[in-house]
Amino acid sequence: MNLTDLLEDLRLAVQSLDQSLRRIRGDSSGAFSRKEAKQIESMLTACFWKALPYFVEGSSRNPIHHNTQVLDNMVQIALGQKLKYREFKISVLLALLHDIGNAVSQREKVKTDQVEREANQGKARQLAFKAISFRLEHMDRAPELIAELTNSLIERDALGGDDVHLICRAVLVHDYPSIEEILRALSLPERH
Repeated sequence: MNLTDLLEDLRLAVQSLDQSLRRIRGDSSGAFSRKEAKQIESMLTACFWKALPYFVEGSSRNPIHHNTQVLDNMVQIALGQKLKYREFKISVLLALLHDIGNAVSQREKVKTDQVEREANQGKARQLAFKAISFRLEHMDRAPELIAELTNSLIERDALGGDDVHLICRAVLVHDYPSIEEILRALSLPERH
């Protein structure tokens, strides 16, 4: 990725992060206090900037702004569902950090549509194996990075170890639906 593309990706990421923070700040549901909202904003901002080197490293697999777009989607869902403070902070941190394992994955990312487009059944199987292997690897490698990134939040009592455990457990399975899509693509009766 060249510098211009990287800066544009970063601009989009920060724009989505800012949008998420504005949504949290503007929430009037009463699901959490103003103090708790400020703490969530602080956690998200700190985690984003601490995670940014990992997002940059993994940007060949997913653009940096993917992470903050998923965050903004989760903020909208969580606010709409009126999640209480603990569930809200776990959900939004999970959304922000879900693909952090891309930074340390060794395998090439293969997308579902690449498997679906492959006409040769044998090659499709090979691509599917690579696609699934990548997804499993990036999910497996993420918890260690998440623990590292959230350690200071635990030390400040902003986040509990049990919160980080829940985030890591969810990250370990978050791409299972896309793995199922890949397997379904292989079982299509006719490959063109």
